[in-house]
Amino acid sequence: MTHEELKALLPLAALNRLDSEEMAALREHLASCHECPAELREFENAAAMMALAVDAPTSADRIAQKLEARLAAAAPVIAKAATDRPASRVAEPSRRDSSRRIATRLSIAAAMVFAIYGAAVTSRLSNLQSAYDARANQLAYLQNRFTTLEHDAQMAEQKIDALSKVLSERVRLEDVLDAPDLEVTRLGPLPAAPGARAVVIASKSSNSAVLRATGLETPPSGKTYELWWITKQKGPVPAGTFTAESGNEVIAKVDPPPVGDRVMLTAVTLEPAGGVPKPTGAMYLKGAPERE
Repeated sequence: MTHEELKALLPLAALNRLDSEEMAALREHLASCHECPAELREFENAAAMMALAVDAPTSADRIAQKLEARLAAAAPVIAKAATDRPASRVAEPSRRDSSRRIATRLSIAAAMVFAIYGAAVTSRLSNLQSAYDARANQLAYLQNRFTTLEHDAQMAEQKIDALSKVLSERVRLEDVLDAPDLEVTRLGPLPAAPGARAVVIASKSSNSAVLRATGLETPPSGKTYELWWITKQKGPVPAGTFTAESGNEVIAKVDPPPVGDRVMLTAVTLEPAGGVPKPTGAMYLKGAPERE
């Protein structure tokens, strides 16, 4: 066999598809050839790498068996065609028969390589798709977790703001309570709020006043509660607006009584949001200042 014919057997040798005679001839050639051993190693490395990428270890043998079965099935047809030819065409040179056999077996090797490579690519694509899906699921989980943490942080911030406001109001109430000229007005319930109670504490020396109320319901949308100093000279004087939440205590800073005027009553009414200069809504609480 020539160098080129033996070189064509290298892919089959890498896949262990040579018969004993072909393998012996190839080994004899490899001992004296400087080109073919390196090329054989490249084929063997490629076959090994592709085999590692395929899950089924017997896939190469299965492909070879199928191809050889197809060729065996076609052999009778080829033989019959050969017997029908003229005698002058039946006698072909032995070299052409050898080349045809090598070409056929090389086709098997090529088909096996492409099949293994295709399986390797399919396996790699499947692994990449699985990795992509896993990353997508992990990203979705992290996004959901981030949204939950963000919501929790907002709720915590709101609670901190509410607690800070309550603390500030209580400190203000304590400051007023410490004043030496403390004036207290207790407000009792009216039919609009039968369960409500309130107390207003004022100090002229500190020019401050604080309202503490319980039992008031959350006002309707667009409404607010407003405190009034009802004086002898000017009548109702607005002291500030405040809101309430059903079931919660209210502590709110309000304006102190007007200087130079005598407060006769103190009242709470329900007014439009933002307050009004004179009472227009229903009265919820009312009381007179406690005087010695």
